Amino acid sequence: MLDGGLNAKYSRNHETDRPQTNLADLDVMRRSRVIAFVFLAVLFIGALWCGLTWKISGADANNNFSPRVTLTVLRYETTNVITYTETLRTNQWSDAHTPYLWFTTFAPETTNQVQTNSSALVAHVRLRNTGTHSIFYYDFGGVPVDLCRVQREGTWADWFIMHFNSRYAALKAGEELSFSVWLPPDESAWQFLFDCERPGPRERMRNDGFGKWLPTKLLNALPRGWTAHAVLQSDVLTVGTNAVTGQPQQLRNL
Repeated sequence: MLDGGLNAKYSRNHETDRPQTNLADLDVMRRSRVIAFVFLAVLFIGALWCGLTWKISGADANNNFSPRVTLTVLRYETTNVITYTETLRTNQWSDAHTPYLWFTTFAPETTNQVQTNSSALVAHVRLRNTGTHSIFYYDFGGVPVDLCRVQREGTWADWFIMHFNSRYAALKAGEELSFSVWLPPDESAWQFLFDCERPGPRERMRNDGFGKWLPTKLLNALPRGWTAHAVLQSDVLTVGTNAVTGQPQQLRNL
């Protein structure tokens, strides 16, 4: 009995020596932790948003757009498809000395001068985006809307192959695009022109990299920004026996 009484007394004294935790204090601690977590999360998201905005739109103000694209001519071939070369009126030329041609595979209904060709020269080429960001262009059936310069009988002309229902497409970093360029059969040299764009920050993030991981509201909070535009051109490309194929060349800003 004596031992039992001492043990009970010791137990009661030991329990009273333990620090008593107030439920109100626990509630305050939990709320403080939640507030601190929310604050850090908001700070992190804000820093991420500012960083992304700075990274992808810092050059928009001065339209600093210098895409890196290579062109490789794979081979040439002649096809026996009837084509038409239409020479536009002089008031539609880019300048008084450079004719502007439309090249089609259907007979144009026009009063302009039209030349009927019994064949066409087809250049099989490959574009590669060697930069670090996607570039955007207008596409028709997997082919960029073609714009070239062609040399015929010693005279250079701006040349455009007519397309309809083109769409906005992206060539992501490291991607390649192979297609064919149809050219008038009577040319001796040509230059490839690539008309491309860098859209504003919101569309770039939507199509480029990890934008798909961002919440829609955060993505829509990015500035729409300005679209930057560039026209890239190749060196003069010869055809016939002096044609060079299989060697990539860096396109340069026009």
